[in-house]
Amino acid sequence: QGQEQVRAALSRRRRMVTDAVHEPAVTPPAAAGPRRPREIWDVHEAVAHGATAAVRVFVDGYNVIRRTPDLAALEQQEGLARGREALCQFCRSRARLFAHLEVVFDGQGALSAREACQGVTVVFSRGLQDSENADEYLLTRLARCHDEGVAAWLVTDDGGLRHRAEPCCQAFIAVTDWVRFLRQPQAGTGER
Repeated sequence: QGQEQVRAALSRRRRMVTDAVHEPAVTPPAAAGPRRPREIWDVHEAVAHGATAAVRVFVDGYNVIRRTPDLAALEQQEGLARGREALCQFCRSRARLFAHLEVVFDGQGALSAREACQGVTVVFSRGLQDSENADEYLLTRLARCHDEGVAAWLVTDDGGLRHRAEPCCQAFIAVTDWVRFLRQPQAGTGER
């Protein structure tokens, strides 16, 4: 009786496999609604595949600083300006890999609202005529890129900002993934 049960089970399994193999492939219907941005887990991999040469990257500056323990400690011990400079210095080391790299902060900078240095544009949103809030500024910049058909990535862990940016952002990068990218040596270059 046990052997009969095993044979019956094997027979059912063969039929299911045969049916599955010979069944025409069914394409799932396209999801309704807007496309969701992808999450980039490994920025080095995206760079290695040449996916970044035309990409504009926007970094939510204070969000990155405050979610990175050593940068947050530096900001606490030595002040806002020191934390900002440390983040921007990390970003400058990789700026050449992107079409545009912009780090955005709330508030005002010491010199101007927008400063470009070594391939990184640093923006202080309060100093701009059209915006006093970094989130609003980032959303405006992402929307402009979307309207121009330019790929834009956003580095932030701010869930509210990500939700609002979904319609116009091609990809998101979590803070930990961005910081890992900034600190890892690039393959084949020997850089530290």
